Amino acid sequence: MYVPAEPVCTYQLNQHKIDFEKELIKLSSTEHTEVTDLPRRIAKDCARYHFFLYKHSHEGDYLESTVFIYSMPLSTCTIRERMLYSSCKNPLVDTVENQLQMEIEKKHLMSGDDNGDELTPDVLYEEVHPKQHAHKQAFAKPRGPRQEGRPPHHQAPDGD
Repeated sequence: MYVPAEPVCTYQLNQHKIDFEKELIKLSSTEHTEVTDLPRRIAKDCARYHFFLYKHSHEGDYLESTVFIYSMPLSTCTIRERMLYSSCKNPLVDTVENQLQMEIEKKHLMSGDDNGDELTPDVLYEEVHPKQHAHKQAFAKPRGPRQEGRPPHHQAPDGD
């Protein structure tokens, strides 16, 4: 469950867009955003890359986790936009992680009818800190039936 960081802080949201004429990724906006305000800050009418600095507490520790959100509203984006945003996503993430040395804790894809409303504080917390499931033992082949009355090491009869 989501537990707000103490003291109550603001969260940083950076939105990036592709300049189609120059084919460059540019910063389109940056805002101090509370985690509860995140759904309404996600662009709903155009594709965007978002980097959200998620400040929170987990198991008593204060953490700042970077969450990458890729939003692609299919109804308003052209095929060219979809292709360009899709093909630039991985190189952008690689650049941020490898050259800027920023660890991205979670990558979240929103497309189609997603409008960001599912990015509630509880959902975001569970995505960054998934519940650990108990280790389930893999299926083990059952032992064959015990053959009673048979000696443990059956030997061929002697030819005497």
